[in-house]
Amino acid sequence: MKISKLVSLLNKKVPFRHCEKWDNVGFIAGDISGEVTGVAAALDICDETLDYAVKNKCNVIIAHHPLIFSQLKSLRADDYTGSLLIKLIKNGVNLIVLHTNFDKSAYNQSYNIAQKIGLLNVKPLSITDSEYLYKIAVFVPPKNCAALKKVLCDAGAGVIGNYSQCAYMTEGEGEFMGGADSNPAVGKPFILERTKEIKLEMVFNEGLLNEVTSALIKNHPYEEPAYDIFQLKNTCKTFGYGVYGEFAQRAPAEKIINKLKKIMSTAADPIFTAIGRRPEYIKRVAMVNGSGFDFYKSALEKKCDLFITGDISYHRALELSASGLYTIDCSHFAAEINFGECLAKLISEIESEEKCCLNYKYSEKIQKNPMEIV
Repeated sequence: MKISKLVSLLNKKVPFRHCEKWDNVGFIAGDISGEVTGVAAALDICDETLDYAVKNKCNVIIAHHPLIFSQLKSLRADDYTGSLLIKLIKNGVNLIVLHTNFDKSAYNQSYNIAQKIGLLNVKPLSITDSEYLYKIAVFVPPKNCAALKKVLCDAGAGVIGNYSQCAYMTEGEGEFMGGADSNPAVGKPFILERTKEIKLEMVFNEGLLNEVTSALIKNHPYEEPAYDIFQLKNTCKTFGYGVYGEFAQRAPAEKIINKLKKIMSTAADPIFTAIGRRPEYIKRVAMVNGSGFDFYKSALEKKCDLFITGDISYHRALELSASGLYTIDCSHFAAEINFGECLAKLISEIESEEKCCLNYKYSEKIQKNPMEIV
């Protein structure tokens, strides 16, 4: 598979446009025209993750945290970022980043941890982005309708929830007259033609606008196909940070915390900090991987007994404590080191759909938390 195609497929699964304005995601460094020999996952780009990719013959690294956040004014070996970029290029390794767009997707680390601790009815904690449905209505001769419908389905149109190939067809008649430079599929120039047509209507995700429109124009039998595109108010997908869910039964708080420590100790001992008064029992839990303080009010609104996140500063801890929301700061690292495991699901889907092998590799043990207990 070409690296460019992999980037395109990732963009469909976790759209790059959903990243924050300050973020830097997508294809970051390398030769996008090359072939994929292997894909390695990394939370951060560092010497250890680069060496791991080279050792496993992976010429693509998909990292969670961007190596380049701001505009580079120089590329130097005596600079931390510069040295890693030079090492990437020297070893022929290409870099793709999935950061806040991945955090907002159903593949994110919070879902993974929620599943491991046994939460049920897991839902997004804070919706930040919504994708809307579009509808395409095209007029086509009856004999060409089935073929055009198939092409549009292949481009992604006609999906409503768990149903595919959804379409509505209305029979009617169309009129048109070709000009001097026309080459009509039906009739002749300068003659008003009336012919039987079918109005084919299908919906599609707004992210597929270019694919669906291109498929229509390329495959319609008419020289100038007549079609309409409408933006609907119906949402087809929502994206957001964090998750919340419930245990089947109330559980002792100490038991839940011990379970969290065990789950998050794959790479290193997690650094847990408790904020606020610990409840005796826990039923509803919210979690935001990475730095999730900004979403604690959503956890309060959902009446959660426990909020799990990372990067809580002293003054923010004071605010959380005053709110009455019991919080565990498990560290940014512990809440996101499972990125490779989460990405594995996405890569597996691509391999299944494209009938290919991407030689996917990841290990949570090649990176260590830069902040350790002393």
